[in-house]
Amino acid sequence: MMGARSTAALADPAREHPAAFAIMLGGACAGVGFGVEALAWESHFFRDRSLHVATAACLVAVASRGLVARGAYRLLGARGPVVAWRALTGGALALAGYHLLRLDHMLGSGWSFFGWFRDLWECEPEAFGVPMAVALAAYVGARTSLPSRGRVRVELALSALVAVALLGVAWRRAAEVPAITGYIASLPAVGVVPPPTHRIAWDRERQDEPSTQYTDHALDGLTVRRFEFPHRGQCAVVRLVAGEDAPTVMPARYGLLRDCEGGVVRRDAARGLYVLVRREGDYPDVLPLEEPSRALRSDGTTRRAGEFRDAFTVPPGWRWASAALAAAGAVALAASRWTRRSLRATGTWRQGTLRDDGTIALDGSATVLTCPYGTTLVPGPVVILGAVEASGEGPFRGAPVPVDRDAVRSGLVADLVAAQEAASDAGEACATAAFAMAAAPLAAAAALRLLG
Repeated sequence: MMGARSTAALADPAREHPAAFAIMLGGACAGVGFGVEALAWESHFFRDRSLHVATAACLVAVASRGLVARGAYRLLGARGPVVAWRALTGGALALAGYHLLRLDHMLGSGWSFFGWFRDLWECEPEAFGVPMAVALAAYVGARTSLPSRGRVRVELALSALVAVALLGVAWRRAAEVPAITGYIASLPAVGVVPPPTHRIAWDRERQDEPSTQYTDHALDGLTVRRFEFPHRGQCAVVRLVAGEDAPTVMPARYGLLRDCEGGVVRRDAARGLYVLVRREGDYPDVLPLEEPSRALRSDGTTRRAGEFRDAFTVPPGWRWASAALAAAGAVALAASRWTRRSLRATGTWRQGTLRDDGTIALDGSATVLTCPYGTTLVPGPVVILGAVEASGEGPFRGAPVPVDRDAVRSGLVADLVAAQEAASDAGEACATAAFAMAAAPLAAAAALRLLG
């Protein structure tokens, strides 16, 4: 039977530091996030794979859950790890909002057409909102009591369901259309527009004059007219269509002018998209080839990648990183379940006292045990895990009964039970956070109709 001793596992508000806890967790979130970005800038690993540094930082955080637990325990006691992971779950929701903001910016940008992919891997200044949200959630959580286990498990089930569903939808979508970074390259080429054969000068005084100098390039069922602006060293390219008057004069209007480079013309016949790809690589230069009536509009409207979102989806790096986070959540959940199952054996645990002579006296029993060799326990309350041979007979008559080294723990039974329960709860909270982190980028993509 367990001893009727009191437990030291109850929360002690005098030893908790909510403000320091919030600052520590928010600062760690910012440090890991921008630390990963600093590493990303040193190589092409992230940009070549369109792997967002925020998701990689989430993987680092989940992989460091032991460090998170120790730091949170020191500042907030036994419930600290649970509060920490619940705060990071709130940060995952903020991260979903950040991804939504950056993806919408990339799809709706009028000054870049399929050429600005840094939003797919790099953190912009708005990302500071995520560690701020984590710090705020940590402070609020530290000042309030923990929710019921029923609510925690509902949140866990919901986050896991959303993450798995989004991953399934994302993989199905990837089997149908290319990633946004590979969409233009997947289009068939219809020909090549060569660069000008002569150098075009620049004259500040006459740079705003319209152009009447042009050359036509006949490709596979397509004619492209390139106007050269001799006084500013730039060109404007349009696509001629049947039934529409071909312009012979082109104004020097911002949005039409580009450097006079050649390139490959590609088309998406199903969507009526024609593009001139002048440069590929980290910062591609893709110019939509408009018919003259659209190119000469006075309202300044230009093509946006979001107009063709039904033709592409998120990069593979986003899916694989989310899958890795979901797997990490499953591992944390399995560890929590194993810890919870180990509590079933508490009925066999025995409370005892380690005496100065190295023997252990069991509470409510005349049995005396030998403290195992190699332990670093100090005299005081101890717990014996598992059943004990209570015959009172050791290998020699009258000697103390030996006990396995791994079966002895310092403290009270109630303390060990509380620690195990806290560890199990922290594992479930960690799993919830990992699933929410996995869902964050895919939820933003789904909201913008990039997953179908």
